[in-house]
Amino acid sequence: MQRAALFVRHGFSRARRRPRNRSGSSVQRGWTLAELLVALAVSSILLAEAIPAFDRMLAYNRLAVSANQLLTDLLRARQTAIQHNQAVTFCAGNASVGCHGDWSAREWIVFVDYGHDGRLDREDVLQATGSLADAASLAVMGNGPFERAVIYQPTGMAQTSTGAFAAGSLWICVRNRPAPNATRLVLAASGRVRSESDACPI
Repeated sequence: MQRAALFVRHGFSRARRRPRNRSGSSVQRGWTLAELLVALAVSSILLAEAIPAFDRMLAYNRLAVSANQLLTDLLRARQTAIQHNQAVTFCAGNASVGCHGDWSAREWIVFVDYGHDGRLDREDVLQATGSLADAASLAVMGNGPFERAVIYQPTGMAQTSTGAFAAGSLWICVRNRPAPNATRLVLAASGRVRSESDACPI
Protein backbone atom coordinates (compact mmCIF):
# COMPACT_ATOMS: atom_id res chain seq x y z
CA MET A 1 0.00 0.00 0.00
CA GLN A 2 2.82 2.34 0.90
CA ARG A 3 4.64 1.42 -2.31
CA ALA A 4 1.47 2.16 -4.36
CA ALA A 5 1.05 5.53 -2.71
CA LEU A 6 4.70 6.32 -3.38
CA PHE A 7 4.23 5.37 -7.08
CA VAL A 8 1.20 7.62 -7.43
CA ARG A 9 3.01 10.50 -5.73
CA HIS A 10 6.08 10.13 -7.94
CA GLY A 11 3.93 9.75 -11.09
CA PHE A 12 1.94 12.89 -10.26
CA SER A 13 5.15 14.78 -9.59
CA ARG A 14 6.69 13.55 -12.86
CA ALA A 15 3.64 14.61 -14.92
CA ARG A 16 3.83 18.18 -13.62
CA ARG A 17 7.56 18.53 -14.08
CA ARG A 18 8.64 20.76 -17.02
CA PRO A 19 10.97 19.30 -19.63
CA ARG A 20 14.57 20.33 -19.09
CA ASN A 21 17.51 20.70 -21.43
CA ARG A 22 20.97 19.21 -20.89
CA SER A 23 22.02 22.03 -18.61
CA GLY A 24 19.07 21.33 -16.34
CA SER A 25 17.14 24.55 -17.00
CA SER A 26 13.48 24.52 -18.11
CA VAL A 27 12.72 24.57 -21.85
CA GLN A 28 10.50 27.51 -22.90
CA ARG A 29 7.86 26.80 -25.55
CA GLY A 30 6.01 29.33 -27.77
CA TRP A 31 6.86 32.41 -29.86
CA THR A 32 8.06 35.77 -28.68
CA LEU A 33 6.46 38.97 -29.98
CA ALA A 34 9.56 39.74 -32.04
CA GLU A 35 9.44 36.32 -33.69
CA LEU A 36 5.76 36.77 -34.54
CA LEU A 37 6.43 40.17 -36.11
CA VAL A 38 9.26 38.76 -38.21
CA ALA A 39 7.07 35.84 -39.34
CA LEU A 40 4.27 38.25 -40.32
CA ALA A 41 6.69 40.44 -42.27
CA VAL A 42 8.10 37.45 -44.19
CA SER A 43 4.57 36.16 -44.91
CA SER A 44 3.52 39.56 -46.25
CA ILE A 45 6.53 39.68 -48.60
CA LEU A 46 5.84 36.17 -49.89
CA LEU A 47 2.16 36.97 -50.48
CA ALA A 48 3.04 40.20 -52.30
CA GLU A 49 5.14 38.15 -54.75
CA ALA A 50 2.85 35.12 -54.98
CA ILE A 51 -0.42 36.92 -55.82
CA PRO A 52 0.85 38.69 -59.00
CA ALA A 53 2.57 35.47 -60.11
CA PHE A 54 -0.68 33.54 -59.67
CA ASP A 55 -2.62 36.22 -61.56
CA ARG A 56 -0.06 36.08 -64.39
CA MET A 57 -0.34 32.29 -64.53
CA LEU A 58 -4.15 32.50 -64.83
CA ALA A 59 -3.91 35.10 -67.61
CA TYR A 60 -1.56 32.97 -69.71
CA ASN A 61 -3.66 29.89 -69.06
CA ARG A 62 -6.71 31.73 -70.44
CA LEU A 63 -4.62 32.70 -73.47
CA ALA A 64 -3.63 29.08 -74.13
CA VAL A 65 -7.20 27.80 -73.75
CA SER A 66 -8.63 30.51 -76.04
CA ALA A 67 -5.98 30.00 -78.72
CA ASN A 68 -6.73 26.28 -78.69
CA GLN A 69 -10.45 27.01 -79.16
CA LEU A 70 -9.78 29.06 -82.28
CA LEU A 71 -7.21 26.62 -83.64
CA THR A 72 -9.58 23.68 -83.10
CA ASP A 73 -12.37 25.35 -85.06
CA LEU A 74 -10.03 26.32 -87.90
CA LEU A 75 -8.90 22.70 -88.15
CA ARG A 76 -12.54 21.56 -87.95
CA ALA A 77 -13.49 23.84 -90.84
CA ARG A 78 -10.74 22.42 -93.05
CA GLN A 79 -11.45 18.81 -92.09
CA THR A 80 -15.21 19.22 -92.69
CA ALA A 81 -14.56 20.68 -96.16
CA ILE A 82 -12.37 17.71 -97.10
CA GLN A 83 -14.67 15.05 -95.63
CA HIS A 84 -17.94 16.42 -97.06
CA ASN A 85 -16.50 17.72 -100.34
CA GLN A 86 -18.07 21.12 -99.69
CA ALA A 87 -16.79 24.63 -99.09
CA VAL A 88 -16.68 25.49 -95.38
CA THR A 89 -16.28 29.04 -94.07
CA PHE A 90 -14.60 30.25 -90.89
CA CYS A 91 -15.11 33.89 -89.91
CA ALA A 92 -15.64 36.39 -87.11
CA GLY A 93 -19.40 36.46 -86.64
CA ASN A 94 -22.40 34.83 -85.00
CA ALA A 95 -25.38 32.72 -85.96
CA SER A 96 -27.73 35.72 -86.08
CA VAL A 97 -25.90 38.03 -88.50
CA GLY A 98 -23.38 35.69 -90.13
CA CYS A 99 -19.85 36.95 -90.88
CA HIS A 100 -19.27 40.49 -89.60
CA GLY A 101 -15.44 40.44 -89.53
CA ASP A 102 -15.26 42.27 -86.20
CA TRP A 103 -12.82 40.37 -83.99
CA SER A 104 -13.25 42.87 -81.15
CA ALA A 105 -16.52 41.01 -80.47
CA ARG A 106 -14.40 37.87 -79.83
CA GLU A 107 -16.86 35.53 -81.55
CA TRP A 108 -16.72 33.29 -84.62
CA ILE A 109 -18.67 30.71 -86.62
CA VAL A 110 -17.96 27.75 -88.89
CA PHE A 111 -20.53 26.71 -91.52
CA VAL A 112 -20.92 24.65 -94.66
CA ASP A 113 -20.99 27.35 -97.34
CA TYR A 114 -22.99 26.07 -100.31
CA GLY A 115 -22.72 29.44 -102.03
CA HIS A 116 -18.91 29.54 -101.72
CA ASP A 117 -19.31 33.25 -100.95
CA GLY A 118 -18.41 33.63 -97.27
CA ARG A 119 -21.98 34.54 -96.32
CA LEU A 120 -24.22 32.54 -94.00
CA ASP A 121 -27.35 31.88 -96.08
CA ARG A 122 -30.49 29.93 -95.21
CA GLU A 123 -29.35 26.79 -96.97
CA ASP A 124 -25.94 26.81 -95.27
CA VAL A 125 -25.34 24.51 -92.30
CA LEU A 126 -23.82 25.88 -89.11
CA GLN A 127 -21.06 23.59 -87.83
CA ALA A 128 -19.65 25.44 -84.83
CA THR A 129 -19.82 28.69 -82.90
CA GLY A 130 -17.25 30.11 -80.51
CA SER A 131 -16.93 33.04 -78.17
CA LEU A 132 -14.41 34.58 -75.77
CA ALA A 133 -16.99 36.99 -74.34
CA ASP A 134 -16.21 35.93 -70.76
CA ALA A 135 -12.47 36.68 -71.12
CA ALA A 136 -12.28 40.48 -70.89
CA SER A 137 -8.51 40.32 -70.42
CA LEU A 138 -8.07 38.90 -73.94
CA ALA A 139 -8.12 40.61 -77.33
CA VAL A 140 -8.39 39.06 -80.79
CA MET A 141 -7.42 40.57 -84.13
CA GLY A 142 -6.83 39.25 -87.63
CA ASN A 143 -5.45 40.45 -90.95
CA GLY A 144 -5.95 39.47 -94.58
CA PRO A 145 -8.74 36.92 -95.01
CA PHE A 146 -9.50 36.92 -91.29
CA GLU A 147 -10.90 40.43 -91.69
CA ARG A 148 -13.65 38.95 -93.90
CA ALA A 149 -13.91 35.16 -94.19
CA VAL A 150 -11.68 32.15 -94.78
CA ILE A 151 -13.34 29.68 -97.16
CA TYR A 152 -11.92 26.16 -97.13
CA GLN A 153 -12.28 24.28 -100.40
CA PRO A 154 -12.84 20.49 -100.65
CA THR A 155 -9.12 20.22 -101.47
CA GLY A 156 -8.32 21.69 -98.06
CA MET A 157 -6.94 24.92 -99.51
CA ALA A 158 -8.00 28.28 -98.07
CA GLN A 159 -9.47 31.00 -100.28
CA THR A 160 -11.22 34.34 -99.99
CA SER A 161 -14.71 35.04 -101.36
CA THR A 162 -13.09 36.31 -104.58
CA GLY A 163 -11.28 33.02 -105.14
CA ALA A 164 -7.83 34.35 -104.20
CA PHE A 165 -5.52 32.32 -101.99
CA ALA A 166 -6.14 33.08 -98.32
CA ALA A 167 -3.05 33.60 -96.17
CA GLY A 168 -2.94 35.68 -93.00
CA SER A 169 -2.68 35.70 -89.22
CA LEU A 170 -4.99 35.70 -86.24
CA TRP A 171 -3.66 36.98 -82.90
CA ILE A 172 -5.02 36.19 -79.45
CA CYS A 173 -3.48 38.59 -76.92
CA VAL A 174 -3.27 38.99 -73.16
CA ARG A 175 -3.78 42.65 -72.36
CA ASN A 176 -1.19 44.60 -70.33
CA ARG A 177 1.43 41.85 -70.24
CA PRO A 178 5.04 41.92 -71.44
CA ALA A 179 5.85 40.22 -74.76
CA PRO A 180 5.54 37.50 -75.80
CA ASN A 181 1.94 38.06 -74.75
CA ALA A 182 0.12 36.63 -77.76
CA THR A 183 -0.48 33.43 -79.66
CA ARG A 184 -0.38 33.89 -83.44
CA LEU A 185 -2.28 31.47 -85.67
CA VAL A 186 -0.66 31.63 -89.10
CA LEU A 187 -2.79 30.46 -92.03
CA ALA A 188 -1.07 29.32 -95.22
CA ALA A 189 -2.77 29.16 -98.63
CA SER A 190 -2.64 25.36 -98.35
CA GLY A 191 -5.13 25.71 -95.49
CA ARG A 192 -2.71 24.51 -92.86
CA VAL A 193 -2.35 26.53 -89.66
CA ARG A 194 0.61 26.81 -87.34
CA SER A 195 0.68 28.30 -83.84
CA GLU A 196 3.53 30.43 -82.47
CA SER A 197 4.25 32.82 -79.60
CA ASP A 198 4.35 36.46 -80.58
CA ALA A 199 4.05 40.05 -79.35
CA CYS A 200 0.54 41.46 -79.44
CA PRO A 201 0.25 43.91 -82.40
CA ILE A 202 -2.32 46.08 -80.60
